[in-house]
Amino acid sequence: MSEGRFTKHPAEVSCLTRPVCEKHYLHRLRKTCATFWHERHIPIRTIQYWLGHKSLETTQKYLGIKDSAELQEQINAPKY
Repeated sequence: MSEGRFTKHPAEVSCLTRPVCEKHYLHRLRKTCATFWHERHIPIRTIQYWLGHKSLETTQKYLGIKDSAELQEQINAPKY
């Protein structure tokens, strides 16, 4: 369970042996990245493209944002 001087957290070790856990971790990482980009005012259409979402609604759900004036402005912003 230890690696060099550092000891891995039991949950991390468990994730290494369980594909379901790995999938959950990767999904959470994608969501974290999307949130990070959104907080830095990356246009939502760009985030949608980077995540590979076909539907803007999927990206909205990912970010946990509802329709708003700010969102409408981002939707209408030019793509990068």
